[in-house]
Formats: sequence, structure tokens, C-alpha cells
Amino acid sequence: MNPPAHILVYTEAPSARVDYVFRYILKQRLGCSLTMTHCWEDYAGFTGPGICYTAKDKGCGLWLPASDWMFSDRLESLDLSLKATSMGLLPFAHGENEAALPFDVIGAAFFFLSRYEEYLPFTPDTLSRFPAAASMQYQMNALERPLVDEWIAKLGILIQDRFPGLPLRREAYRFQPTYDIDVAYAFLGRPVWRSSGALFREIGRGRFALARHRVSVTRGKAQDPFDHFDLFARWHESLKLEPVYFFLLGRPGPRDRNLNPSHPRLRKLIRRLAASHTIGIHPSFASNDIPGRMEEEKQVLESILGKTVSHSRQHYLRLHLPETYRQLIRAGITHDYTMGFPDHPGFRAGTSCPFPFFDLSAQAETPLTIHPLAVMDGSLRDYLHLNPEEALARMMEILERVKKNGGVMTTLWHNTSLSPETGWQGWKEMYEQFLHLAAE
Repeated sequence: MNPPAHILVYTEAPSARVDYVFRYILKQRLGCSLTMTHCWEDYAGFTGPGICYTAKDKGCGLWLPASDWMFSDRLESLDLSLKATSMGLLPFAHGENEAALPFDVIGAAFFFLSRYEEYLPFTPDTLSRFPAAASMQYQMNALERPLVDEWIAKLGILIQDRFPGLPLRREAYRFQPTYDIDVAYAFLGRPVWRSSGALFREIGRGRFALARHRVSVTRGKAQDPFDHFDLFARWHESLKLEPVYFFLLGRPGPRDRNLNPSHPRLRKLIRRLAASHTIGIHPSFASNDIPGRMEEEKQVLESILGKTVSHSRQHYLRLHLPETYRQLIRAGITHDYTMGFPDHPGFRAGTSCPFPFFDLSAQAETPLTIHPLAVMDGSLRDYLHLNPEEALARMMEILERVKKNGGVMTTLWHNTSLSPETGWQGWKEMYEQFLHLAAE
């Protein structure tokens, strides 16, 4: 096997931000090895491929224009105005004829990957989350494009044009279905007093069909409306997919309403799925606000599985930077799948591919890998009010962009969103169709 391409990168000063982005782009995404140097004599005397990341062109190697703030260790207000360029509206733009790219691609990639804008003042939504409309991608009308992936592909072409024969890696497209199990069963696994109370309420409201269905399910004569786990298994096995399931196991609360984690039915389901799939914790809504709650819930899942849990996704996609990710790291989580907007499909961090979390407050890369979310069922129906046909068309547009850039199409679905009984008529059929298209 041939050794990876090696590139020397020159900057005039050290910067954790710059090192992080170049490692991610050149090493993780393009498959190169690299060395960072701040010694001009070493760079100018190097005979191999070199990238010069400086404010002005020094006439040596491939020049990428650099922004001053990338060499700062402070969180500061930036000029976030967008300018028209040959590549469309872009942040951190430079003159069209001054560089190979008309903007600071390294700074722009860092801005998105670090979620810099989420550290700045913003108006949160009703659940204290960063809304899609507050993002730069939304202002660019590019939220559903993996901009960072597109820029990396463009940069790869520029590098190979400048240094012919340099071998760069072309990433292969992958499809990653994931599921949040907020409520495993609609009727099963409930205490008798709770099931009886719900039954009498349904009768009192004239919902006789639902009441009869509840009785049939509890007597074992009908399938629970939320029990689609065997169906998922058939789909995934036939398409050779490897899903990830996230279970909500928090204490009961207004927004945390799964079965009791001690119930044998829920524990059996978790163990059955864990036999062939990755299982992660779905930290409760309350876990963001109560110290120690996230670790407690992870320990509950680990006691059920009998092994360490390393995957996580926040309930309601409730993410506060950097606090939420710091909590996950302290709890031993190494893979998080929360990076997406609840109110809009698209790419919150500008990429569809996994990347390491950079803690902007600490100015350091962390061991936590972020797996960006492309689309969630609730975003399509509850926020955008799309019907199944419209939702499929929207998902296919995103899918084609991900495939084109060799990215990862990560979807978030719920077992409850295949149930016509809860207002999801036609979504089961649509989702099955999408699975086949995404798995191709």
C-alpha cells in the first residue's frame, strides 16, 4: 500500500483552531498526512506539496487566505456579512482574483464545525434551543446543502490541480438510519391503574374504537400501535443496514414519558435489539438542567445491557454548547448524534460527515465524535407541515446532495411515527420507500 500524501502547511503563528481544521480536512477527509510549520525557511525550502494559510499571498505553494480571528484564543464578535462571489454568497470573502478560493475556506469551515455562532448571543426557541433561522446557513439559503463537504471537495480538486499526481481519498457515501425510542409501546407495559384510567378517559370522550383497540392489545389479541420493531428488523436485514437505537430512560416528567426502565418488557426489548445493533442513551429533557442526571440514565442503560454505553442523542435535540457536550464527555460518551435542527432539515454544522467536537471555550479538540443529523421525521411533518409525498421529495433532494459529496445520510425516525393511529397516515409506506432509495 502506498503511503498517504504528505502536505506541509505554513502559518505565521500557532493556532489550535487552524490545526484542528487542517487535521480534519486533510487527514480525516482527504486521507493525507500533514505537518504544520511556522518557520518560513522550512516551508520555502520544502520540495513537496505545500499550503500557505496567511493573510497575504507569499508566492509559494497553494495560498489559502486566512482571517485574523482564526489565530485568536478569544470568543469575539465577527463580521458575519455575506458577500456575492463566483461561488455564491459566502462569509469571510476575499477578492475574486487574489486567491484560488474567493473566501477563507478554513475559517468558514471552522465557524460551522465549531458552531461558533451558538456561543454568541441569540434568541432561543420555546425549549431554549438554537433555532435554524438564527444560523448563517439559513441566511445563505443553504441549510439543506452540506456546504463544508462541498468546500472540501472543491479544495481537494484545487490541491490536485496544483500538485498533479497527489493521491487524495474520495469518501464513499453511507446511509445511517437512527431511531429515538421515546415511548416504546402505546398500551403495553403500563401500570394497571394507568391503563384503566386511560381506558375510561377514552370511553368518556367517545373514542370507542381506540378503547377497543387498547383492550385487544392488552389481552394479546392485537399488536401495540408503537411496536414496529420487528418491521424495522425486516427492513434493515433485507437492505443490510446497521441502525442505531436511542432509548429514553429518564425519570418521569412532562416531556419524559417512556416506560419505567425497570419494566421487564422494556428491558427485554432493549436487550433484543442490542444483540445485533448499536444501542445508545437518549438523555432526558431534564438531563440538561439537573447535574448528574445524564450519568444516572446512562448507568441505567448499562445495567440493562451489561456493558458500557458510548453513543448518545439528546431528547428533543436539546443541545447547549459547550455544556451539553462537556456533560457527555464526563459521562464517558464518545459518539453523539444530536447535531441537527428540530425545526428544519439540513446540516447544522455544515457537514454530513462525522467530526471531532472542538470546545471553543476551552480552545481544544475533544475525544467526542459528532455524527450530524440530516433529517428528522418531526421536522418534516410537525414543523414544515409536509405530507408524505412532499416529505419524500424533500428528503430525496438532501440525499442526492449527500451522495454527490460522498457523505453520510443520517436520519432520525421514531417508532411512533409509523402509526396511523397517531396521525402518521401514509408515513410508514413513504419511509419504507426512502429506506430502499437511501440504501442503494
